[in-house]
Amino acid sequence: MAEPLATGRKTKVPSTAAVGSKFDRYKPEEEKEVRKLDIKEDEVLKQLKAVWKKFEAPVTTLDQDHENAVKQLRGVCYSAKDVENFSIALAEFQDERYFSYKAGVFLSALINNGKDSDYVIHTQHLKEVSELGYKNTKKIVVNGHVCGPGPFMEGGTIIVNGNAGPDVGAFMRGGTIIVNGNAGDKVGDGMLGGEIHIEGHYKKLSYIYGGKIYHKGVLVAQVREADSEQTETQFRLPKLEVAKHFGAYGPETERDVRKIDVHPDEVLEQLKKAWQEGAPKCAASEKWKYDEFTSIVKSLNYSAKDVENFTIVLSEFQEWEFFPGNAGLFLSALINNGSDSDYILPIAHLPRLNLLAFKNCKNITVLGDIGPDFAAMMTAGKITIKGDAGDCLGSCMKGGEMTVEGNAGDNVGDDMTDGTILVKGNAEHFTGGGMTGGKITIEGNAGEALGSTMKGGSILVKGNVRSVYGIMGGRIVIEGNTCCEGLSMPEMYGGELHINGEIIFGLRDLEGWVKEGKIYHKGKLIVDK
Repeated sequence: MAEPLATGRKTKVPSTAAVGSKFDRYKPEEEKEVRKLDIKEDEVLKQLKAVWKKFEAPVTTLDQDHENAVKQLRGVCYSAKDVENFSIALAEFQDERYFSYKAGVFLSALINNGKDSDYVIHTQHLKEVSELGYKNTKKIVVNGHVCGPGPFMEGGTIIVNGNAGPDVGAFMRGGTIIVNGNAGDKVGDGMLGGEIHIEGHYKKLSYIYGGKIYHKGVLVAQVREADSEQTETQFRLPKLEVAKHFGAYGPETERDVRKIDVHPDEVLEQLKKAWQEGAPKCAASEKWKYDEFTSIVKSLNYSAKDVENFTIVLSEFQEWEFFPGNAGLFLSALINNGSDSDYILPIAHLPRLNLLAFKNCKNITVLGDIGPDFAAMMTAGKITIKGDAGDCLGSCMKGGEMTVEGNAGDNVGDDMTDGTILVKGNAEHFTGGGMTGGKITIEGNAGEALGSTMKGGSILVKGNVRSVYGIMGGRIVIEGNTCCEGLSMPEMYGGELHINGEIIFGLRDLEGWVKEGKIYHKGKLIVDK
């Protein structure tokens, strides 16, 4: 397709001018010549510029900012060509604060409010544009890079002739997104329908509830239709994607695994007997059942190796009612009451166990993914999880060290008072909620409401954060970017927030957001109350 309105002299642009690391380049790009974009200003373009200057964003939420833009555009008659011209003219405004967010919202409003069905947007001359294609139902061709295209997209097509950064198609419900370059983290985050096609590289896929994601023509993520016995909103993931629901790097193939066998002995039979005696009495998986299991195992003599062997044979009982919670509590009782200090738990052959390492005080290596409430009320010891973790990891933790080599779910370190948690992958929402002490480190990205009502302790996120929410104390350091998408942000009531990446808040004024506390941006104190 010829580049319309592209006239004038050629200019050499270095690769660093095109947004850099936010679009997750995987190899350095060569410098190349691009055609400088020039346009002749007419009456319609003047009107669009006037509306842009009056439009303020961010003010509240993404949805409300979009609606405000649509309202201000009413009464202005423009065509798809006018929108294309305006995307070129945006270069004169790109030094404005929050330009990336404002430009994406305004262009989305122009397209959604316009009468035409096909639009061309130029971004190769701009620093960055995010949120483009919000609630889209039209066809959009983007010539250049864009950050997180198609949030809450409902239909139509978005073609990105460049890189797309993180959060491609977040919460999209329909339509098709085609990225002819690279994509970053959380591709399809919260996706409910539609299709995403990535022709370059991508960093990580996110958990999807519907739709399909393709990588270079190969289907890499989809959700099966609801099981006939489930409601229409309860989906069953494909067999091989269950263990990887926090992010897959590509299609997996089934493979043979060595069957795990143990030689039965007297101690193993005693442990099985104790389990068979206690588990049926525990009609549910409440935490107080831990005391009942403790009373059953405290008179037994067993070693760490015996506990490892028992973990393997637990597969015999995995069809029992309430198995995940009861098995987790029973193993916790065995470990805490055992005479050894170091334990190995091979659980990859079992359903994800709940409440494992409850009140832990020993050293544990877990081989496999674990379910919710792992290491709740942990007091001491060192735990390594060679897999992913579920929700409420380290809830009410009082001491000890924990390392997750994969990803973690919601509420990491919820209400913890001491100890350290390291997640080498990503964490979902509400990390550090209500914590009063201890340290949490997330080496990947974190979701919504980081540090919600935290009163003490520290959180370090080396990647990006979706939103920060209601800090009351403590210290948060974010090495990546911080934005607000999906949750409104109440005031900051105390503590320190250090952001070393970009700030894209869904609020008009940081000063008004902070009631008490300090915010540092790239080492500079910008709010002190």
